[in-house]
Amino acid sequence: MLKQEKKDLVVTFKEELKQKNIVLLLEHKKLPFDIFDKARRSAKSGTKIMKIKNKLAKIAFDGTNYSALNAHIKQERLLILSDDLFKACQSARFFLDEAKENVKINIAASENEIFEPHTIVDLSRISSKEELQSNLLRAIKVVGENMLRVLKAKADAQG
Repeated sequence: MLKQEKKDLVVTFKEELKQKNIVLLLEHKKLPFDIFDKARRSAKSGTKIMKIKNKLAKIAFDGTNYSALNAHIKQERLLILSDDLFKACQSARFFLDEAKENVKINIAASENEIFEPHTIVDLSRISSKEELQSNLLRAIKVVGENMLRVLKAKADAQG
């Protein structure tokens, strides 16, 4: 990569950091490209999963609200940038499910707060809003069907 390309990449990355509220830093070892690509495609809306070289990430983090993350950049890493902490954690959940031996959650930061890995793991295990709504509708449907069965059985017994 040419020096100008690196500068452009850092500028672009800094702009993305300004637009996002959450940055998750994950370490990875020999992550297969197909899993990384699948994770990028399945990322929640408003969330971006990316790789960037350590040195370029450190340069980009300098002078931003995320400069505290520089101390945590040591190995190969993935970044999850998002508008929402919950969406970022849900995107990290993919790696915990699909590549837990290759990926480790390192740390996360918002504009004014640092989150430890256990917090991210706990948040990633919470079902999404859509999953919770689906479960609720399923429960309502089952209760309604059971009530109809009981009423039909009672009507058949009387008639």
